[in-house]
Amino acid sequence: CVTHAPMWMNGTHPDVADGVVDRTVCANFGGYGPHPERVCCDAQLDVGVKNCGSFYVYYLRGTPSCPVAYCAGSETPCPAGTHSATGFTPCTGKCMGDVRTTYSRD
Repeated sequence: CVTHAPMWMNGTHPDVADGVVDRTVCANFGGYGPHPERVCCDAQLDVGVKNCGSFYVYYLRGTPSCPVAYCAGSETPCPAGTHSATGFTPCTGKCMGDVRTTYSRD
């Protein structure tokens, strides 16, 4: 997802009959977010989701800060207590307190 703090939907997609539902999205700041006690889910927002049969519609709110981004795809979020560079599978070990990226001009 190429962001310092990936956001993902925490929960399941609704059924068509459910209409628009609220779901929580989580952001992982590596323990340095506004709520470090929420390991791997440092920030939370509510979003709207609707199942339109063959596709989903999402009402996404603005992210809490930069560089935070919503992520989507076939990978699944890392289970509680694990981590990866993207926040998605494949995952290893426990959530790290510092997930900084080092950039080089080379």
